[in-house]
Amino acid sequence: MLDLLAHPIGQSIILPFTVSMFCAFLIQLPLDGVRGAHWTVFGIAAGILAGYLVILDLPPFPPRSSSQKWFYIVLLTIPAAIIANKNRTVTKILCWLLALIVVGWLASPILTWRNPSALLSALVLILISLTTFKQFDTISDYRFHGFLILIFGAIGISIASGLGESASVAQLALAVATATAGACFVSWRNLNFRFNQPAMYIGIVPILALVSQLTLFGGASIFAMLPLLTLLFIHQGITRFIPSQKGSVLAMGMISVVPLAITGLVAAHLESAYDAYSFSPATLIAQRTIES
Repeated sequence: MLDLLAHPIGQSIILPFTVSMFCAFLIQLPLDGVRGAHWTVFGIAAGILAGYLVILDLPPFPPRSSSQKWFYIVLLTIPAAIIANKNRTVTKILCWLLALIVVGWLASPILTWRNPSALLSALVLILISLTTFKQFDTISDYRFHGFLILIFGAIGISIASGLGESASVAQLALAVATATAGACFVSWRNLNFRFNQPAMYIGIVPILALVSQLTLFGGASIFAMLPLLTLLFIHQGITRFIPSQKGSVLAMGMISVVPLAITGLVAAHLESAYDAYSFSPATLIAQRTIES
């Protein structure tokens, strides 16, 4: 068992999936169908945190690096998910706060007036975060659409960062995907289970934090990650032509493979073009950070 936890597959796939599945089952056990479905998604957070602990160990507090901050960002999503409700004002405030806190905290070491590109990138990341929240907030009526987009998006980030030689980020992104799959595996029979607001905060915020980390400090090509943005808009096109739940889920799963394939091809092409004798950071901001 210990040998399995020392292997990347055990750390990124087996442990997060198992912990999320077990915690989701324990949460549902004493609750009825509606409340159990609402709180099940907290098993995803447990799976993500368990994966982090075996991949990178317990980070110090206060954290010093962006990878260490990521652990506490995941913890931050838990109280945010608890206080989440259907009130539109509360939802907008939470989304703005999470976007500002996550991007601002990660970018704080490089946010100076002498580095305007870092400030511009932080603003773009905040805008992308708010757009992501808005898109996911509109698909709560569909049971598994949000979870599928989250899983495919996390796998795409894992592919881009893995080929971009950022193994730890690749493992963390994969842990998010498998933890999400674990909770869905336990709960798919519960007809009340769907992508709700707690799921949006617990699942989406860690992925946005990883994207911000890769954009600000390098580790994956921005061009390789761009095709993944199309995942945010697949739902609208599919539900317009395929209104049924089962048919739209199947179509979404098939179509979502396309952005992943493009991401993999672009990342592999950029990696093959990488000059092994001259280091070239993935982003301009990463280059200036290294130079400073």
